[in-house]
Amino acid sequence: MDNCKDIIEKRKSVRSFNDKEVSNEDILKILDSARLAPSAKNRQPWRFRILSEYEKEKFISIFEERLKKENSEETGFATIRILKESSKVVLVFMDYKEITNLGLSIEPYYFSMGAAIQNALLRATELGIGSLWIYDAIAIREELEEMFAEGKMFISTLCFGYEDKVLPRAKKKSLEEIILK
Repeated sequence: MDNCKDIIEKRKSVRSFNDKEVSNEDILKILDSARLAPSAKNRQPWRFRILSEYEKEKFISIFEERLKKENSEETGFATIRILKESSKVVLVFMDYKEITNLGLSIEPYYFSMGAAIQNALLRATELGIGSLWIYDAIAIREELEEMFAEGKMFISTLCFGYEDKVLPRAKKKSLEEIILK
C-alpha cells in the first residue's frame, strides 16, 4: 500500500463542516507536520496563529465588514460561511524580517510557505480532518498582521473541521495534460 500517495489522492478542499470539534491536540499535530516542510536556505519562515473562538469571531467580523464595504463578489460571503462553520481557524504568517535584513528576496520563501501549508493539509487528511486553504482574507492583511502577528506578513488562512456534506474531490488534469513536450 502506498500510504503517501493514498493521502495525496484523498486530500481535497472541504467547504462544508459539521459541528464536531477538532481537538487542539490534532491541530498541534497538523502544525508539527507543517514545520517539517522544506524551506529556502532552511530559514523556516512560517508562523501560525491558532485563533480562539473570540479571535475567530473578530476576524470574521472584520472580514465581513470589508466585503460589505467593497460590495464584494458572492464567493467572499461563501468564505465567511465556511469560516463560521470550521472548528479551527489557523492564520499563516511569514517571518520575513531576517530574510530582508540579509538583503535577500522573499520570493523563494513563498514557495516554502506553500510547502508548509501543503504538509498541514496532508496531515489533516491523514487524521480524517477536512481542510481548506483560503486566500481571500488577504483583503484584510494589514488588520490581521496588526491584531495577531505584528512584524510578520500574512500569507493565508487554514480552516479545519469534519466534513458535513461529503463531496467528491474536484477533477484534476491528467498527467498527459500537464507534461510539456
